[in-house]
Amino acid sequence: MPQPHNHIHDDDDDDDFSSSAVLAMASPVNSYASNHTGRHDDDDILTPLPVLGGHHVRRHELPHPSQQESYVAKRLAAFDGRSLRRASPSPTIQSVCRRRHFGLCAMQLLMATFLVAVVVQTPTLHDTLDRLVERHPFLLAGWCVVVVVSLVGLTCAQSLVPLNYVLLGVFTIAESVLLAGFGVWMHHPALSIFLCAFTAAFLFVLAGFTGLRHHPNDALWSLWTAGGMAFATTLAAAVVLCLWLRFMSFAHLGACLAFESLLSLWLVYDASEMLKCLDPSTDSVCGVVYMYTDFLLLVAAVASVAVIAACGEASGFLCITPIWCCECPCGRAHAARNDDAIQVQVVTL
Repeated sequence: MPQPHNHIHDDDDDDDFSSSAVLAMASPVNSYASNHTGRHDDDDILTPLPVLGGHHVRRHELPHPSQQESYVAKRLAAFDGRSLRRASPSPTIQSVCRRRHFGLCAMQLLMATFLVAVVVQTPTLHDTLDRLVERHPFLLAGWCVVVVVSLVGLTCAQSLVPLNYVLLGVFTIAESVLLAGFGVWMHHPALSIFLCAFTAAFLFVLAGFTGLRHHPNDALWSLWTAGGMAFATTLAAAVVLCLWLRFMSFAHLGACLAFESLLSLWLVYDASEMLKCLDPSTDSVCGVVYMYTDFLLLVAAVASVAVIAACGEASGFLCITPIWCCECPCGRAHAARNDDAIQVQVVTL
């Protein structure tokens, strides 16, 4: 008689099937880890995963945030021509990231412009600030330290909600008081308002132009093209507004526009280099903090060189920027010594 066929249950086959199934289910995790962390499959972290039957397989996990590359390492890699990102984002993601990046900067500067205008246009606040900076001009240097400390705190807490919003407000207020103080000290408070407003308007227009493309299937405009169009638009609007309101002289207007042209070049260059190494889906908000850090470092370096060069024996003027020129304490002392020397010579003769 034909014997009934007995199905023999093979434990090894079950083991192979279970392992294959779990590995197949874990493959999307592997793909996500390799695509979003910039790490190759053989570099990913492997941890045991329990399955039915008491068997274990190993699956990939995303790295801890502390294991990801820092912003400084990313900028150095981008400067050397390398990129720590595995793939370039799509034009749609790039457009959203650019507009979010420049829009957040513009809104923060717009709020700073409003606060500066309130301080310099309110008689009580203006007179109080004028007395402070006239008697103790080095308070501005101390307030610069407050701005830097608030920026450092914002950098450390940039991912902690709602603490990051509180620190952003503190930084905006400190920045506004500093800009208003410089304007009052230079006896040209309207120039501080103009600089803040022009920069905010430039970033708003740049946020609109930076997401454009010539045809629907083409790549986005380069940041340099969008920046040139945005600066030309903002420049035309600023010239018309100044000619209409006549709140500054042509010399001050020309110096302001010269400074803004250099600042716009720096902002576009810094943003173009920054967006090469940041992840558009996660680092767009952090990019605003990084841009302010780079900007403040640039301003501090330029201001330091200007103060050292202007407060020497050969100069009686202080130029923090190309538009802010007035007699500083050391310049007034130098001029007083010259006047005394001239009077002594006249009396001797």
